[in-house]
Amino acid sequence: MLKAFNTVVHLLRSILNLPRFPYIFLVFLTVFLFFKSEDYYHFIDSDKYERRMIESDGAGYFAYLPQTFIYKTNHFEFITDLKKKYPDAKFDQGLSPVVDGKRTDKYFIGTAICIAPFYYATHQGVVAAGGNADGYSVPYELSVLLAGLAFLALGMWSIIRLLRSFSLSNSTIVFSLMGLTLATNMYYYTVYHPDFAHVFAFGIIAFLLLQFKTYADSNKSKHLVIIASLLGLLTIIRPTDALIVLLFPFFFPSFKAFLARLQFILKDQKIAFLLGLILFIAIISLQFINIYQQTGQWRFNEYVVGAEGFDHLFNPKISEVLFSFRKGFFIYTPFFILLIPGFIELYRWNKYFFTGVLSFFVVFTYVMASWWCWYYGGSLGMRPMIDVYAVLIIPVAFLFQKAKRYFKVILFLFLLAMIDVNRTYSYQLQNAIIHYSDMDKESFMHTFLQTGKRYEWMVFIEEPTFDKAKFRKKESLFYNSTNESWSLGKKNQYFETEFTGSLFKMIYVPDSTIRDSKIALEVSYDIFIKEEDHTSKVILFGYQNGERKDLSLNYLKFQIPRIRHYYPVKAQLVSEEKYGQMDSLEIWVDNNVHDALFKRLQADVFVGKK
Repeated sequence: MLKAFNTVVHLLRSILNLPRFPYIFLVFLTVFLFFKSEDYYHFIDSDKYERRMIESDGAGYFAYLPQTFIYKTNHFEFITDLKKKYPDAKFDQGLSPVVDGKRTDKYFIGTAICIAPFYYATHQGVVAAGGNADGYSVPYELSVLLAGLAFLALGMWSIIRLLRSFSLSNSTIVFSLMGLTLATNMYYYTVYHPDFAHVFAFGIIAFLLLQFKTYADSNKSKHLVIIASLLGLLTIIRPTDALIVLLFPFFFPSFKAFLARLQFILKDQKIAFLLGLILFIAIISLQFINIYQQTGQWRFNEYVVGAEGFDHLFNPKISEVLFSFRKGFFIYTPFFILLIPGFIELYRWNKYFFTGVLSFFVVFTYVMASWWCWYYGGSLGMRPMIDVYAVLIIPVAFLFQKAKRYFKVILFLFLLAMIDVNRTYSYQLQNAIIHYSDMDKESFMHTFLQTGKRYEWMVFIEEPTFDKAKFRKKESLFYNSTNESWSLGKKNQYFETEFTGSLFKMIYVPDSTIRDSKIALEVSYDIFIKEEDHTSKVILFGYQNGERKDLSLNYLKFQIPRIRHYYPVKAQLVSEEKYGQMDSLEIWVDNNVHDALFKRLQADVFVGKK
C-alpha cells in the first residue's frame, strides 16, 4: 500500500515538474472556464438560451462594436429598435438617455478595441451563414466570452513567464494560476461578465509586467515600443490602470540602474522611444476622436460631463475599500489575505522590488478609494483590483515558494477553501442572496456562505414596520389548533400544541370604532422549517367590494437562521390604507408550498392613534 502511494506521489511530481506543465494547466483552466460560462448562458445550445450577458457597464463597452461594424452611426440609433426586438435585454444600460434623437456613450473604447477582432470575425461568420446579424444575437455575446478568455490566457501566460524569470517552481506557478482564476472575483468576471473591462485590463497589465522585466534584462528596443503601445491601450481601457508604469523602475536592479537606462534610451534608443511615443499618442487619440464623433467636442473623458470624478481625493475611503462589508477587498476576496505574509517574503527576497510592489499597491488603492463611487456600483467585491492581480500575485507566489513543506500543505488547503468561498460568493450574487451594491455587516453575517433559495432577494427587502408609539393595541387573537380557528383570549387560556401545516388564514372584520384608524398588525409564532428553499412570509390582504388587495408583506427576513430548529418569529404588517376603506382583512401565515411545524400563533391588532 505504501509502495503504491509513493508511486503515485512520484508520478504526480514527475508530471508537475514537466517544463510545459503550467501551460497545459493554463489550457485546462481556460477550457474549464469556457464550459462554466456555457453551462450558465447556453451559447451553444441556443434552445436553452435565456439569459443575456450584455448589461450595465458591459453594455456601454459593447455598444461601440455594432455601431462601428454594422450600423455605421455615431449616436447608437439602432438601440431603439433592438429594445423592441429584445424587450427583456439591457443593451441601453451603459448609454445616456435619448436627447434630440441621440445617445452618447461615456465609456472608454479600449475594451471594445480588445473585443473587436473576435466580434468582427463572428459578424462575418454570421453573415456568411445567413444568421441573425443584428450585432446582439447569441453568437455576438459568445464572441465577448472568447475575447475575455483570450485576454485571460494572455495574462496567465505572461504570469507563467514572469514567475519563471524569478526562478519560481512549477508548483508555485500552478498555485498562482489556481488562485487567480478560481479563488478571486476574476472567476466571476470571466465566467459571467467578460463584457466588463477587468479581464482585458488584467491581460494587458500582466503582459506589460513581462515586457518590463524582459526589457530590463535584455535592453532590446522592440520591448520599449511594445511597452508604449500597451500603455496607450491600457489608458483607453481604464485610465487609472496606467499607474502600472510606476512599477517599471523596480524591474531594474536599482533606481540608479533605471536612471542609467533612461539616459541610454535618450542617447542610443531615440528612434524606438519616438516610435513608441507616436504609437502611444495615436492609440489614445482614438478616445478623443470617439468623443468628438459623439459630441462635437474634443475631450478625453466623458465622465466629467456627468460630474463623475475623484470626489474623495482628500478623504479616500481606503478602509472601506479594503475591509468594509459593503465591498471590502479582503472580505470578498479573502484569498488575498496571503498578501500580508507574502509581502514579508518578498521583502526578504528583494527589498528594492518589494518597495515598488508595495508602493504601487498603496498608490493604486488610494486612487481607487478616491473615486466618487468608491464601491463601484453593482459588482462582486472590489472589481477594479482585478486589473492589477498580476502584481498582487507576485508576493503570494513568493510566500508559497519560500514556505516549508508542511506550510505549503496548509496554504494549498487554504487555496481550496478560498476556491469554494469564491464559488459561493459568485453563486450568491447571481442569485440575489447578496446585494450587488448595498451589503452591510448584518446582511453579510446572515447570508455568509448560504445558498438556500429562502435567502434569495432577502437583502433587497425592506420589511414593513410601524412605530408602536403612534398606535395602541386593541386586541390579540390566537390560533387554536383544536378547532383550527382564531379567537380572542388570554395567553394562559390558549391551548398550545405542535402541528404541521403551511397556510393559516384569519379573516378579521373591523368594528365601527376603528374604521377611521390606520391598519397595523403584529403576527408572532414559532416555526420549524424542513427545507432550505422554504421561504416563510406573512401577508395582509384587504377586501373591498369583493376584490382582494395586497396591503402588506413580511418575509421575516433573517429570523430563521437554520432549518430543522424552532425559532420564534415576529412579523409587523402596516398599510397606509384605513380600516374603513376595507370590508374585511385577511392574514395569511406562511404558504402552501412546503410543510412546516408551527406553535403559538398570535396576531396583535393595533389601532392608529388620532
